[in-house]
Amino acid sequence: MVSMEMQNSIKLLSNKAKEMKTECRNLRRIQQAQTENIRETISDTFQKIQTAIAGIPGGTALPVRAQRYRANEHIHVFQQDGKKVTKELSDLEASVEELRSDVINRRCRVNMSDVENMALNLSHISKALAELKGGFRDLQDEMKIVMQNEMDVVSQEERFLYEEPDKLDEALRKCKKLTGTLFTLKR
Repeated sequence: MVSMEMQNSIKLLSNKAKEMKTECRNLRRIQQAQTENIRETISDTFQKIQTAIAGIPGGTALPVRAQRYRANEHIHVFQQDGKKVTKELSDLEASVEELRSDVINRRCRVNMSDVENMALNLSHISKALAELKGGFRDLQDEMKIVMQNEMDVVSQEERFLYEEPDKLDEALRKCKKLTGTLFTLKR
């Protein structure tokens, strides 16, 4: 038998553990909100920089590089979001496994509010994953356009490198011919 003092201590510890879990959840929500605010601030700053560059003469002379830069930004945001959702899913999976283990091994009763919170968290994670999957198609299309434009630039540059020496040689031949004609006319 467990003494009354021990039962009170266990109950107190259990209550403190619940309070800490709640505080942990609240801290996680605050952290997520701050992360979103930082992401929005960076996006706004990026837009302001783009607007400033567009106002500079010649600032938009390199549209392919600008497209690549924007695509890289979108890839970075996509990867960060993917990492965040994957971590949340992993954390939830560990929490569910811990709860399942407690129920099976210790024959504990399940706290329904914890289960509901986990189900709600899973719903948010599923929604975020669905949004990521939907956003991937747009990212994929954007990347294909950027890669095609880059290939066009590479093709144009290769053509320039191949054709320009012949053009210069032809122009030099014309100069030589005109020099000869002018020399003949001088006599």
